[in-house]
Amino acid sequence: MSSTAEPAFPGMLPPPPGVTPNLANPGSMGWRLVVASVLCPFFAVLLWVLRLYTSRRIVHKFWPDDCECLPLSDRQA
Repeated sequence: MSSTAEPAFPGMLPPPPGVTPNLANPGSMGWRLVVASVLCPFFAVLLWVLRLYTSRRIVHKFWPDDCECLPLSDRQA
């Protein structure tokens, strides 16, 4: 049996007790996206450089799979 009555709160569920919704001027989470977009590639490149350093200087063997990700780096669609 479905109800045709309008909900008291716009959205799927009402907010939890003690939380006041701010639907007129919600907070932005864009800065978190910018931080993640900068930090993730930085740490990925850092770990890749550490892998190359380890294979070249510590293990003294450089295998083709060490540079396997280079052809994929230019395919950022």
